[in-house]
Amino acid sequence: MDFKQSTLGDILESEKEMVLTGAERFGRHFINSAELNHLLNEFIKSVDPGRFIFIMFLSQIRKHHNLALFSTVRLHHIQAMMDLRQSLESGSCAAYAIGNIDIKDFADINEEEIMDPSKELTKKRYDWLEQRYPQASLAIKNIKQSINSSTAHANIVYAQQNFYLDEASKKFATPFFDQENDFLIKTDLWTLGLCAGNFMDIFWGINQDFKVINFSDDFITRLRELRKENESLKEELVNHCALKRTACLKDCKSLFSNPEHVVTLCALFQMVLDILLDHLGCDIAHADGKVASSPEMLAPIPLFQSWKLHLEHSGGFTLEVLNQGADWRTWVKRD
Repeated sequence: MDFKQSTLGDILESEKEMVLTGAERFGRHFINSAELNHLLNEFIKSVDPGRFIFIMFLSQIRKHHNLALFSTVRLHHIQAMMDLRQSLESGSCAAYAIGNIDIKDFADINEEEIMDPSKELTKKRYDWLEQRYPQASLAIKNIKQSINSSTAHANIVYAQQNFYLDEASKKFATPFFDQENDFLIKTDLWTLGLCAGNFMDIFWGINQDFKVINFSDDFITRLRELRKENESLKEELVNHCALKRTACLKDCKSLFSNPEHVVTLCALFQMVLDILLDHLGCDIAHADGKVASSPEMLAPIPLFQSWKLHLEHSGGFTLEVLNQGADWRTWVKRD
């Protein structure tokens, strides 16, 4: 679809249309993400009044998850991930607040009664979650680290989403909306669905120790069904790999223990292909002997410290990735 963006009026109308046509444009990926978002907004019937701090942070989770969903289909990837990070940080606070009700665990209060949510208290909450519920802590930490290393700060990788050379006018274009990439948007939608499911799983699990939350009657059944669909969508994204035009990824699932990394790896391969075409000026089949590497050609890529691409006479390529101290090699061949 072509969305107008010449004036503020155009932008407002286009963003409304983008949200309303989300299911039409992105199918099961939007539907699953939206349904998990809906369940996140109604999975609780009541909460012990003493846990009002939990409700405060639950409100932030819901708000920023809603905004992340809107931003994703409205073609604002960075904004979506920044809102998701707010949601993830609120999720850690909410999890802690199920078992801890002292306001002094969330902010220091000085003599003038000004609140300071200090880094020391933030660390205290993260440590509590990691020590008592390590799987819950890891589920939040992995995605937050991915955002911190990619979209949390300005970099040339994501600057390309709002920049291109207009061939007709021979001028640079700086559009308001990101350039639409079906695969990457579906990846974001899957991630949002995953996070919503994680939040509900985490809160349900912690509540087994404190019994202060009363969940909706059909919550568990609905969550299991939606999580199963979310897992199916992940497999679809991994298998697609966004490179089937010229190459296929071999055994990508064995590379990383975290499933989130697999989908990001697929996005990396798409970016590599774009570099081949745009910067090296060649197709994989005609790139024998050429090598691209970071940081000379590209700013840091999400999750990966560095990469080097070796193009082979056979028409395939070998991608070497350094990820958090581990050296991985991935061989990719043409179909």
